[in-house]
Amino acid sequence: MRVSARVLVLGLSERAYNGRVYKAAQLYVPGADSSAHDCAITDAHPAAEQQVKDNVNKMCDAVLNIRTINGKTVVDCVQLIPVK
Repeated sequence: MRVSARVLVLGLSERAYNGRVYKAAQLYVPGADSSAHDCAITDAHPAAEQQVKDNVNKMCDAVLNIRTINGKTVVDCVQLIPVK
């Protein structure tokens, strides 16, 4: 399922696991229940990594993909569009 949200981009995190590097966008979602979330950057959307680096500490409209893997909900960052 695809959703969009207004977010503040905090940065990019990387972690190695089983010989592979996994990357995640750190996004802050303002609002009544505001909090920061790590959103995966998959191989299917490699441009998202550069978009995160280019928009650190900026408000963006984020396109997110929500999916379930083995009963666990995963949020992927598909695209970041800077807010003018």
